Amino acid sequence: MKIPKFSLRKIRAGWSRWHYLWFVVGLLFMFVSRGVAQTSTRLLLSANDTVPDHPGFVFGPFSALAMNAKKQVAFLTTLLSPRAQLPAIGRSSGVSFSIVAFQGLVAPVPGTLFDAFGAPSINDSGAIAFYATLRSTGGASAPSSGIFFVANGEPAAAVTSGQEASASSRLFQAFSSPVIGSSGAILFGALTAGNPGASGLYLWTSQGVETVPLPAGFTLGSGELLQPVFQSENESVWLPNDESVRWADDQLFRALAIRSFQQLNFPPDPTASVQVLAPSLDEKPVQMLLVILKGTGAQTMALQGDPTAPVMARLGAGAPTALPLNGVE
Repeated sequence: MKIPKFSLRKIRAGWSRWHYLWFVVGLLFMFVSRGVAQTSTRLLLSANDTVPDHPGFVFGPFSALAMNAKKQVAFLTTLLSPRAQLPAIGRSSGVSFSIVAFQGLVAPVPGTLFDAFGAPSINDSGAIAFYATLRSTGGASAPSSGIFFVANGEPAAAVTSGQEASASSRLFQAFSSPVIGSSGAILFGALTAGNPGASGLYLWTSQGVETVPLPAGFTLGSGELLQPVFQSENESVWLPNDESVRWADDQLFRALAIRSFQQLNFPPDPTASVQVLAPSLDEKPVQMLLVILKGTGAQTMALQGDPTAPVMARLGAGAPTALPLNGVE
């Protein structure tokens, strides 16, 4: 598939000329590479490996892997011993491994211990952000959950349940997994208590928490918690929790590929184009939110998936008349 080349000035000019070309290229590569054999694979960890600095424990299953450009990774796992199974967040630099947080560890919130965790996020500086539920050690007013980060070795709390949401009088009640940007700003979805409650997108920085305005055309119900489904450093895509992630990856690919094809320097010639992905008529359109972190601010854009739209590509000299994406699982 041919990806157009844009000038930065033109690409910044809105939805039809937006500047996220590398994000587009990365996502296209991610989907197309499903059908391409991997040629460079290295084993970092495996279940039953011993856990550094935790005698008597071995690693259990791994999930929710996040990796930055320096190939540092953060992941969910379980620490196993004959007497305990402790949910945990680990990290690796490719050579050394460490445990960031685990069930029963004293949390950086008075009167609480870490209990369970959501998917972590890691930026290129190695800072990690994650969601965790908390267990009270006796304090009646202790929060039940929060968003935490590790930038200098020890976990710190960004925001916790019961805290006031931005400048409103509403209190945070529940959180999504977060996304941490290159500046250390942390983006997260949250539900706030009230009658009725509300849902929104928020950005934490060292200056505090701000509400991120949602774009026109993107609707969010009071009980719909935004969740990140794709992340690439400062770019992420979010879905309301009732949307289908299974359909979202297909429709995100369609939205980006179709837009790229339409913005070729010369209008596509139908006689020199080929369909690489057929319409999918058994899917409902999925509402997606693209968020770009820029320093301590965020830009948002609504993406509406269209499963009825085929993905086209321009044929080059010697190109096959049929491409294999329709058969890729």
